Amino acid sequence: MRAPRPDRSLVRILAALCLGWAVLAGATPQVQAADSSNDLGCGDQVVVQQLSNGASWRLCVRIQPYQGLTIEDVEFRPATGDREYAGYKRILDSLDLAQLNVAYDNGGSTYDDITDYGFGGDHLLTQTPDTCTGQTRDVTNVSTVAGSPTERTIPGICLATVATGLAYESQEWAVDGGPRYAAQGSALQISSLSKVGWYEYQQQITLDDEGGIDVGLGATGDVAPGDAPGVFFSTDPTKGWALGPAVNGQNYYATSHWHNAIYRVDFGIDSGQQQQVQEWDYTSDDSGTNPTVSGTGTTEDKAFVGRPAGADADLSWWRVLNPDSLNPDGHARSYQIVNENPLDVDQPLTSWPVAFTNAAPCEQYASFNLDPSCPNENVLDYVANDQAPLTDPVAWVNVDFHHVDRDEDQSPMHTHWQHFQLIPRDFFAQGPATPDARSCVDGPGYIDSYALPCIATNETLPKISASTSPVAPGTTLTATPGTWNESRTTWSYDYLWYRDGVPITGTGADGNPTAATEPTYVVIPSDVGHAITVKVTASHPGYVSGTAASAALAVPGVPSSAQPSAPSVRPSASGGSAHAAAGVTTGELKLAKDQATLKKDRAKLKKAKRKARRAHGTKKAKLKKKIKKLKKHVKRDKKRVEKDKRLV
Repeated sequence: MRAPRPDRSLVRILAALCLGWAVLAGATPQVQAADSSNDLGCGDQVVVQQLSNGASWRLCVRIQPYQGLTIEDVEFRPATGDREYAGYKRILDSLDLAQLNVAYDNGGSTYDDITDYGFGGDHLLTQTPDTCTGQTRDVTNVSTVAGSPTERTIPGICLATVATGLAYESQEWAVDGGPRYAAQGSALQISSLSKVGWYEYQQQITLDDEGGIDVGLGATGDVAPGDAPGVFFSTDPTKGWALGPAVNGQNYYATSHWHNAIYRVDFGIDSGQQQQVQEWDYTSDDSGTNPTVSGTGTTEDKAFVGRPAGADADLSWWRVLNPDSLNPDGHARSYQIVNENPLDVDQPLTSWPVAFTNAAPCEQYASFNLDPSCPNENVLDYVANDQAPLTDPVAWVNVDFHHVDRDEDQSPMHTHWQHFQLIPRDFFAQGPATPDARSCVDGPGYIDSYALPCIATNETLPKISASTSPVAPGTTLTATPGTWNESRTTWSYDYLWYRDGVPITGTGADGNPTAATEPTYVVIPSDVGHAITVKVTASHPGYVSGTAASAALAVPGVPSSAQPSAPSVRPSASGGSAHAAAGVTTGELKLAKDQATLKKDRAKLKKAKRKARRAHGTKKAKLKKKIKKLKKHVKRDKKRVEKDKRLV
């Protein structure tokens, strides 16, 4: 059982005195070192973590004396990077646990653990290797020793990266057919542990690589003991569950109870100054064999309590949006609240899933508010008193759990959880971890990675043609881009010319170096004795570009800089030739030729496979033979290229 409740007026005084005492201590290593560009104004409380797919979170983390674990200035950068937006964008200004109401079914007692006791101070537990599998952060907090506030520092916060399982899976065609895209997910998980009475609570916030935030409260510790009959054990089977064997023929029932956690979520969608709240409600028509469901969104202009009614009330949901921040599709960025927990409808303060008010400095707790500027008020008071337009929304999310004890809860009690989620809704134009091969799948249309690729795909290599033969200074070389798959779009082509694998540069009209980037190139004396190639990059806005290189074209002759006593390049491992003195070895030319052949055969194989998937009968049989032959060619080409690399 819990200690007697402290006097609430004294609690309010201590709360005011303790503000700012609960901080991260000193220079504990961060999950990932932050540089000056990651300065959020919270010093050593900042956490910056890049996840396995390249996404990154940036935020401030601290322990407050009463609310416990708190996150602030929460920002996210997607793995897809500039395809969505550059750098980080703000999601939340803050999130914390504003009340934990524990009400016993027999009416014998109700506790408000946040404002009566708090999850910081001497209720905050030390993290150990058994409770934290990641890194710990030191917390300097206030502990009450012999009736006096005393400062203490403990490892009180756990920071870990965790696997979240399958992030996505997509196979285009039937079983084992067509391209398949799959990835495992990861997340940054932040947690703390607090002990209140016999219960021990883990506050846990999980920020995943898709921009989602899962907020959980886990209850462990021990079933509250006590004499029976009493508050915690009784002889009434309707108020609880029998634990342990009967005593003198009498069963004793651990009293069932509610854990009603109310969170304060201060939104800051893309740091918007004029945010909006929408409630979406649904009605269904089940009069026929194919019932319809219709949704209607309402933008709420004043503070309100979300109390959806009717047969379809469970379908209602809420989102906070920034009308001035649009994703690449032109849709307003927003985050949706997902709260699928049961409700303790017997108490006015816990009979609703969510309420919204404007952010106000004194409104910090969901009930029995400790701030002296609005003492003892609760969420319903905040809503009633807030008549301003709803533009700076705070969501009060009511996450309830009804605990019916069981034999397996003894002892220690297995952790039971209650969660809600904040998920991006149109914050991105696509999933923030979308692979390149699906980057152009946006809106109506077919998905076909072969016929309608999102990546510029080369089918035949670029070619160089010469205006004279043999090639000599003054010869004009003209590049053609080769062929590219243009089923979904038409590509634009950029060119870059190379001499022996190094970009060719000259002097521009401004006197600065300039690259050779035109479709044509005029051979100059410096090219004699060297190999010329051109790389072509195909691109289109909204698509992933591709690059392909031509086969090498040798410019015959002896390089003007070559000296017989000091060759400009090493001889080839095959013994050298006239090309060695010309600045390019025979081995290097052979490697370039064999690499071009390999790429060409691979393109042919890919094309044949694509045709075979759609072919039937005799045509399919012929294509299978061709595929088998091309596989042998590719295998042969690979061996030649590997041999060339060893000899160069």
